[in-house]
Amino acid sequence: MGDKTGKYQRFEALIHAAIEGDDLAMGLLLQSHWEGLSKYLNGLTNDSALAEDATVITFTKALRKLDQYDEDHAFSTWLFTIGRNTLFDLQKKNDPLKGSLSLGWNQELGWNIDEVDDQKDPEDQVIHEERMVWLQDVIRELPETYAKLVRLRYLEEMSYADIAREMGVPLGTVKVRLFRAHALLKEIIQRSSF
Repeated sequence: MGDKTGKYQRFEALIHAAIEGDDLAMGLLLQSHWEGLSKYLNGLTNDSALAEDATVITFTKALRKLDQYDEDHAFSTWLFTIGRNTLFDLQKKNDPLKGSLSLGWNQELGWNIDEVDDQKDPEDQVIHEERMVWLQDVIRELPETYAKLVRLRYLEEMSYADIAREMGVPLGTVKVRLFRAHALLKEIIQRSSF
C-alpha cells in the first residue's frame, strides 16, 4: 500500500512540474502514456496515420491544459477522453465525402489545406496555391529539424516509422519532435495572418 501511495505522490509531483513548464516532466508524461494512448486510438480506427496524428494532437492539448486536470480522476482516463474526442473530430474533418484533406490539426491551428482536385474552379485552385506558399513560409520559420519533420509528415504524408528511418533517429524522437513542432507551428500561425 505504501508503494502505491509513493507512486501516486511521484506522479502528482510530475504533473505539477509539467504544469510549471518543466520540459523533462512533460517528456516523461508523454513517454509514459504515448504507447497506451496510441494503441487505444488505433483500436478506434482503421487509419493508423490518423491515430498517430490524434496522439500528437492529444498530447499537445493535454499538456497545454494540464492545469485543468482533476487529480481526483486517473490521468489516463482524462488523457484517453481527450484522445477519443480528438480522433472523432479528425475523422469528421477527413470525411472523404467532403472532398477535403486536412493536415489533421487544421482547427487547432486555425488553417486548412484542401487537396487540389479536378472539380475545383480556378479561383479555388489559386487560393489553394496561395495557402501552400503561405504554409511553406510558415514551415521555413521552424528550426530545420522541425521543418523537415513537418514536411515529411504532412506534405509527403510519411508514417512516423518511415520518418524515423529517413531522419536516422529513434521513433520516440520523431514523436517528441513532432509534438514540439506542432506547438511551434501554432505559435507562428497565431502571429501571422492569411
